[in-house]
Amino acid sequence: MEEETKKEEHWMKSYWRPAMGWSYMAICLFDFMLAPVFFGILSAVTKTPQIVWKSLTLAEGGLFHLAMGAVLG
Repeated sequence: MEEETKKEEHWMKSYWRPAMGWSYMAICLFDFMLAPVFFGILSAVTKTPQIVWKSLTLAEGGLFHLAMGAVLG
């Protein structure tokens, strides 16, 4: 009954949090798994010394992860 009287919410209001969660997951997947593996394969293919991947999200002391924790928490 509550849902019938409730005014229809804008889709962004109800889906922003899941969208932020998926975005954060994609960023972490890239930063901690895909990029290091890619740079390792790139070094092996080009036969150059190992290129070490430096995490983009941990560069400033992990402030990005703290901020995302505040947004999602």
